[in-house]
Amino acid sequence: MSMPSGYVRCHGCDFEGVMQRRPITLEYVLPGGAVVQGYRVFSWCSSCENVTEAEEAFDTDSIQAEIDSLRQQQVGFIGRLFGGGKAEDVEIKRLRGRLQLAQLRQSGPRCLRCGETTVVPLAFDESGTSSIVHTCGRRLFMVPEDPDAPRFMFRPEAIRLDPEGWKI
Repeated sequence: MSMPSGYVRCHGCDFEGVMQRRPITLEYVLPGGAVVQGYRVFSWCSSCENVTEAEEAFDTDSIQAEIDSLRQQQVGFIGRLFGGGKAEDVEIKRLRGRLQLAQLRQSGPRCLRCGETTVVPLAFDESGTSSIVHTCGRRLFMVPEDPDAPRFMFRPEAIRLDPEGWKI
């Protein structure tokens, strides 16, 4: 599958960063040997001074809320009528693994390039400008995607990490 690239530039200098979408899966190996999948987001890394991919932050409260919601659905009228569902059980198991990982985690999200925790997720307003201030003092902005730009194909890749986000 070909993937489009996104470009980020600075309003004040000639900086250009690339947001290359690739089929990458983050796999966290827990102390018991269980593997939990994680997610990644495009971020600004202050150590790399570049646009990069970083781990998505784990929020124990939101994960627990999802688990509670699924449990509530299972004990509701429809759940009792049909005896719950295997899909919900699999999803609860997946969420429990993510919750365990979130509880084990002591550090913040890490840059997947350098491993430092000096990352801020990239977010752009309706005009395409980010709240990230580049080293020159001006803000970063998203270059509108060109539908005729070259697209690249990447093979799927899995990055194995320990619970703290260090590559194994």
